[in-house]
Amino acid sequence: MSKLARASFISMDPLFNGIDNVEFLSITTGFTEASFNVITVFTNIIHIELTFFYNDCWDGVVELLRHCPKLQILSIIKVC
Repeated sequence: MSKLARASFISMDPLFNGIDNVEFLSITTGFTEASFNVITVFTNIIHIELTFFYNDCWDGVVELLRHCPKLQILSIIKVC
């Protein structure tokens, strides 16, 4: 998937293998905490949209952001 520019996940625990070159990433998590256990370095990502339903996973968000050196746009939505 070397030419993939955008990726969207609707998942409890997103897996990022093979999408480390995207520029846009959208993650929607379910009703339990997303752990972001396996995070690669996103060398090209400039825009992330995160949507959380009834959970708190701020440690995982901080870890994800540490792996995005070119990030310019961050959108976080928490639905209660």
